[in-house]
Amino acid sequence: GEFRMRLLRAVIAGAGLGVAGLACAGALPARAQAPTWVPAQPQAQAQAAAPAATPAPADDPVQRGRYLATAADCMPCHTAQGGTPFAGGRALNTPFGSITSPNITPDPATGIGRWSAEQFWGALHDGLRADGAYLYPVMPFASYTRITRPDADAIFAYLRSLPPANAPRQPNGLAFPFDVRATLGVWRELFFRPATFTPDPAKSAEWNRGAYLGTALGHCGECHTPRNLMGATERSRAMQGAVVDGWFAPDIAPADPRSAIAGWPVERIATWLRGGASSAKGTAFGPMGEVVHDSLSKLTEADLRALATWLADSAPPARPAPAVAEPDRAAAGLYLTYCAGCHQPLGTGVAGAIPPLAGNAAVLAAQPNNVIQAMLNGIPAQGNYGAMPMSGARLLSGFRSA
Repeated sequence: GEFRMRLLRAVIAGAGLGVAGLACAGALPARAQAPTWVPAQPQAQAQAAAPAATPAPADDPVQRGRYLATAADCMPCHTAQGGTPFAGGRALNTPFGSITSPNITPDPATGIGRWSAEQFWGALHDGLRADGAYLYPVMPFASYTRITRPDADAIFAYLRSLPPANAPRQPNGLAFPFDVRATLGVWRELFFRPATFTPDPAKSAEWNRGAYLGTALGHCGECHTPRNLMGATERSRAMQGAVVDGWFAPDIAPADPRSAIAGWPVERIATWLRGGASSAKGTAFGPMGEVVHDSLSKLTEADLRALATWLADSAPPARPAPAVAEPDRAAAGLYLTYCAGCHQPLGTGVAGAIPPLAGNAAVLAAQPNNVIQAMLNGIPAQGNYGAMPMSGARLLSGFRSA
């Protein structure tokens, strides 16, 4: 309840503010000096790994489509926990209820085996099912609409090459009136227009490739852009951070002073995208861990650099720097009691084994969702990093006795 949330927010304040303050007579690290959002570890219950993506010859549509489907991160959403890849069945939570992903293997009865390339193009470009019904925008067609027709055809060729899986569509969990598909016509009229990716002639070919990856295939803005009450992304706040299913996708607006990647050089962003970890800033966890594990880590070095080039290159917007909060000594005491044993008194962590919290953008983010999720649910061990135990009960006990 409210008490539990106050507790967790207090400990986050201790990790982000009170740690250095307690040790240095109240001096706080400057917000502007804090690096940006850091990648996450894949979850222990991650979906089945996507096929390894390698540079595909332009004349092989199946292999090229395999790579493009990986860049578009299709498999995780279309794979149930422990299920057959691309056979659907994963429940995708929205503020309006859950939507279960469909089977996109070439099974003729339950998948897309009877679809034509034109109907598949209609799904990506126009947000329409094969029968012409509107797709729910949990399918990111508002971004996929920018995918080129040749790339859409290649993805379709790859999906048609998969083993068919008989997996009937499971029902959605939407409440009335959101379960009435026809009502999506109003949403589409207000918020959706089919589009085409148009390269910027003032930018390099590398930048434009990165923009295509980020805005079309990779659909970064679907998670990192706030949404309005009707579930549409707010274009005026593109990439400025948003809550997704209880997690906070941080601000990654290019060159924004408050962005999680503000000031990062292209090489550093590319390395982060590839591995989801930074020795100085920690590791990624939650949904972004899946994105790194199933998609970004499988892109070519050239595409990672292109995406990093696009993310890094933009004129800084004229937005004031956020105010620095005052340190909370009680929260710092909780941190030193329950967290410092692993993350160290000053939040430096242990290089390569325990992520730092000082300067970690998950701690410094505008909303504390990701740190709360980590404390309540823990994080499994990944690679050289040890497991983060569920600590909510211990912290609650300590908070009450403080």
